[in-house]
Amino acid sequence: MWMISIALANPSPAQIATELAAVEAKLRSPDLDPGAVRAIAMRQQVLYRGLSGEAELQQAVLKGLDAPTRWVVQTNLEASESIAHTVSNLKTTVPAWTIAPPPEVDTLMGWYREAERVHGVPWEIIASIHLVETRMGRLQGTSWAGAQGPMQFMPQTWAAYGEGEVTDPHDAILGAGNYLAKMGASKDLDKAIWHYNHSEAYVRSVRAYASVLERDPLAYRGYWGWQVYYRTQSGVVHLPEGYVQTEPVPVQQWCAQNTASCPWFSP
Repeated sequence: MWMISIALANPSPAQIATELAAVEAKLRSPDLDPGAVRAIAMRQQVLYRGLSGEAELQQAVLKGLDAPTRWVVQTNLEASESIAHTVSNLKTTVPAWTIAPPPEVDTLMGWYREAERVHGVPWEIIASIHLVETRMGRLQGTSWAGAQGPMQFMPQTWAAYGEGEVTDPHDAILGAGNYLAKMGASKDLDKAIWHYNHSEAYVRSVRAYASVLERDPLAYRGYWGWQVYYRTQSGVVHLPEGYVQTEPVPVQQWCAQNTASCPWFSP
């Protein structure tokens, strides 16, 4: 029954709940074919996007879920809405970034756990920061503020706490662990996360995603497959893997040539 709502133009809350429950269960299945993860995770993300900002629909869908799945879905929705609050200066252009596939799931998990062993910071926190910063490294480029690499370090911060190349995913993940440790993660984890991004909403989002991973590490496979969606003044656009722009481009111009990536765009 999974993916039932794909064929429906206006699925009911019960149908969305059925599909969400199936998607969440699939992603946690020990015998899930690794080749199927990406498609299931992308569908999971689309379902969450469809619920974002729709309070009445969210409540109706949540009522149709069993208690464990309800907690996961509600936590993910709260995390996504919290991180959205950290972006207020919306642009009229799409960014000068490259969007590329991330390292494989098992490779990243090994690096997160290495950072935890070396620096004593929970791997779930590091993975969650990786998720909200660059969607596991898909986003390759410099932020509007000047942050770089898959863990988004400002140059002066990387010089003080990183080793190797800021754009290397292994080096960046270890650097993030080191930075969080130096910011006092062992004594006050929330404060250390706040130093990464001076926003209480950012802390709430990272902690929420990490709480899902703490309950079941297999949930990481879903986050690994999530794509880059970029909020502009005109709406949200999907920057797919393979996107390359060397200079910012007006969003209207880009969407006119990439209509499939702009279903939420309002010209």
